[in-house]
Amino acid sequence: MRRKKNNGQAFSRRLQSQLLAVFMVTITLLVGVVSIFSYKRSEKVIQEQSASMMQQYFQQNQYNIVRYTQEVEKVLRLFMIQDSLQDYMRQGWKNQFGSIQKAMQIFDYTNVVMGNYEYLDSIYYYGNDGTALGVMEKKNMVTRIPNLELPWYSLGIQEEALKNPGKVLWFGGYTNQNFAMEGEKNEIPYVTAVSSIWLGTGRYATVVVNIQQDALAALFTKSDTPDERESYLMNDEGVVVVHQNREKAGKQAEFTPRELEKTGDGYLMKEDIQINYHRIQGLPWTIVTEIPKESLYGSLVSLKRWFLVLAAGGLLVATALSVYSLYRLTAPLKRLRTAMERMENGSLGEQLDESSKNELGMLGRQFNRMSRSIQTMIHQIRDMEGEKRILEKEALQGQLNPHFLFNTLSTMRFMAKLGQNEPLEECFCALGRMLQPMYRSQGELWSLSQEVDYMSTYITIMNCRYGGKLTMEFEIPDHLMELQVLKFILQPLVENAIEHGFASSGGEGMIVMGAEQKDNQLQVYVEDNGSGIQEEEQERLEKILKQAENQKELYKNHVGIVNVHRRLKVHFGEVYGIRLESVPGKSTCIDLVMPVIMEKGTERD
Repeated sequence: MRRKKNNGQAFSRRLQSQLLAVFMVTITLLVGVVSIFSYKRSEKVIQEQSASMMQQYFQQNQYNIVRYTQEVEKVLRLFMIQDSLQDYMRQGWKNQFGSIQKAMQIFDYTNVVMGNYEYLDSIYYYGNDGTALGVMEKKNMVTRIPNLELPWYSLGIQEEALKNPGKVLWFGGYTNQNFAMEGEKNEIPYVTAVSSIWLGTGRYATVVVNIQQDALAALFTKSDTPDERESYLMNDEGVVVVHQNREKAGKQAEFTPRELEKTGDGYLMKEDIQINYHRIQGLPWTIVTEIPKESLYGSLVSLKRWFLVLAAGGLLVATALSVYSLYRLTAPLKRLRTAMERMENGSLGEQLDESSKNELGMLGRQFNRMSRSIQTMIHQIRDMEGEKRILEKEALQGQLNPHFLFNTLSTMRFMAKLGQNEPLEECFCALGRMLQPMYRSQGELWSLSQEVDYMSTYITIMNCRYGGKLTMEFEIPDHLMELQVLKFILQPLVENAIEHGFASSGGEGMIVMGAEQKDNQLQVYVEDNGSGIQEEEQERLEKILKQAENQKELYKNHVGIVNVHRRLKVHFGEVYGIRLESVPGKSTCIDLVMPVIMEKGTERD
């Protein structure tokens, strides 16, 4: 006997040690994983929100830049159609009155146009034989002797323009010194528009319009600061074309547009910087915005320290609670083990102290009841089956409210994001009308008229989402409106009609809700004129509905039509449920069969 006692004590010590080790490892892992996951998820959410806002910022900047370049291209084409320019470029400088007169006409016209457009910094005309004219700040320049050694002819721009005759090409990364016909002291970054003119007989000219890059940089919003973020334009070779800091214009970026486009989502994280980008349609440029990690995450960096402090504090508290919980756990277990040993020796009427109020005390009392009477246990099992049925009904109804509320809040989120204030206010009011019966109305049933009002409010919310494309009609006789039905029973069916039946039409369609009484049964139907259900999908769904009648756990994975079907069966009995009819490409009709219940909850014979 003493050996058995020693074995029991050793078992208790081993159990305490094992449980303590399990508790500590579990709590440590749980606290660590939750802290790391929460922090990483916070970082990801901030990155995505920042990227979304930057794409809106890029859209506005793209609009400004495209409008600006289109206006410059119109001006460039004005220069190209000058008759005097074409004649001059064919003949070149000849120290003749006609040649001088044409050059003066070109200078006069160019200065007049430049006077009307303040953003034009310089205009150059280059021939393929070295003939060149230029205007810069009303300073007229001409080469009397063809000079192919001008810096322009080594840039390769003229060859690119000849490959695309009549098309305006855009270049960046050059300065005024690359186009000069004489020495320039100060270096000014340019953005350049170029197009070629074919003059016949192997002669051609190129028109060059130069804009200071500061003029395009001014189109970016003034919210950019070096400490928070900086934006710039980059060409396909990765050269910075426009930057608010002109010293960075013309420099090579650390990446190219092709490297950025590999992510496919408009942003990437590189070291401690979030790089947001957007390709400008119709131009060889990409808008890039760099946001430092400190500016992006803000207070999240300091929050990281709090995560560590909270994790350490949580471990200390968890250790103390584990030791206390182990004592509270093992002491009753020890007494239970002793009582079971006595029962093993024939003491079937053994009783435990029932003074403990915790879960182990409940276990001790259950042991006592088991020892006293098997019949009590049978009654308990019967009561548990009834309780299980109640819990099943509550679980079926409980799946509906979070599902509906999630979709409603998602709709309101998109409206708020789009700035639709009046529809958003209407949606808020409708949501309030829908939440009130969810939390204030007692019981599981209400009248069919209340269900109709509830669905009308629901359609109001969904029309806010789909722009008023939904129509709902009710074909319900007045004498049926006060009959009782399950609360919220139609909402999943209407939601399915909108999400699946009207998916191909962008949410546009009609839903008809009707009811009729046949003997002692009430049949409520929901019909839509959507895309219907394909035969294979209909067969699969009917199979699932059939399985849900026999497998009570199956409904947990299907919140919509299967949920409704199971609720009807659990609440009213197995003879009730739903029937499904669908014509692919035309319509879907779902019938709900339930008993006729009068206003006070009595079934009509």
